[in-house]
Amino acid sequence: MIQFDEILNNNRDQQKESGVIRNGYADLNWSDFNYLHISYASRQDQCMLNASYPVNSPNRIHALHINAFTQGQEYVASCTVTSSTLPTIKSPERTFSIHSFDANTINPLAEIEVKGLRNNIGLYMKTVFLTNNSTKITLEWLNIDQIQFQSTRACINTNVQMRISRLTIS
Repeated sequence: MIQFDEILNNNRDQQKESGVIRNGYADLNWSDFNYLHISYASRQDQCMLNASYPVNSPNRIHALHINAFTQGQEYVASCTVTSSTLPTIKSPERTFSIHSFDANTINPLAEIEVKGLRNNIGLYMKTVFLTNNSTKITLEWLNIDQIQFQSTRACINTNVQMRISRLTIS
């Protein structure tokens, strides 16, 4: 289970709020993924709550960043899924199985496609609807070497900001 808290080797002196997830983290290559610290999410939420949006405004209700974090967690993986980017998690040397991932978005009712590939050939595909609440997405995909995230036709002109708090692979 990858939960991203060890992304900086648990060295509290190196604690950073955000940065690029480097290739090799958890023996995987990460394309177009960043990490975020909970302190960044808290400040973003406070700015949103202090903004002049009406109390029931969709912008205020759905844009909370802190909802990506699970109990006690300090870091999450983050990516922006657009029509021109394909955030990818890839194993450079072996196949793996993905069982599930927990994700959310600050975009209300975002729709993305998750693809499982081996040798650049699509083996699995699932359309996922994300909300501001962290949701467990069960896949049970076997013997793949990469996972891609892509916006669907319904979200083609929208940048979906996805946060992943857990990734369960074997």
